[in-house]
Amino acid sequence: MGANDLDKREKGTVIFAALFLVLALFMAFYVPNSWGKRYKAAKAQLAQKEQELQLARLDKITEEERVHSQQLLLEQLEARGSTFSLFPFVNSMVSEAGLSERAKLGNATSARNRRKWPKHPMVELELTGVSLEEVVDLLYKIRSSKNLVSIYTLEMEPAVRDKGLRCEITFVSVKV
Repeated sequence: MGANDLDKREKGTVIFAALFLVLALFMAFYVPNSWGKRYKAAKAQLAQKEQELQLARLDKITEEERVHSQQLLLEQLEARGSTFSLFPFVNSMVSEAGLSERAKLGNATSARNRRKWPKHPMVELELTGVSLEEVVDLLYKIRSSKNLVSIYTLEMEPAVRDKGLRCEITFVSVKV
């Protein structure tokens, strides 16, 4: 029996089996690799997108905190009122602290201060012969007043003629 001795049905079966074998080999080696590659790529992309989602969530939380902080500041400005003036406020805080005799209060006029904050009210306070505790108490009173007053500059050195410290403090606040 030779190859020529096969009838049509047997030849068809052999060809079909050969095609099936080729298809099976193709699927065994090529198709799973492409599916595997796609799966690995999709898995890597999923991990990257999950990371991006985490960053987006953190950005959202940060933005919500910033907005909340701004709302608190606006509420403090509203509570402070439009009649707030920095000079009388600092003067009253110095008086409450009992430092009036050792304090010189004036509007900040130096070019250095005005260059950076030209539209914001600034007050310069010079204290002589004060203790560190008195300075800290004064700064705490001003900060805890919730009037949105910040320290722009603070210079401290031992007083030349008096005991204690010589302090130059520049306060700044926002104008409504």
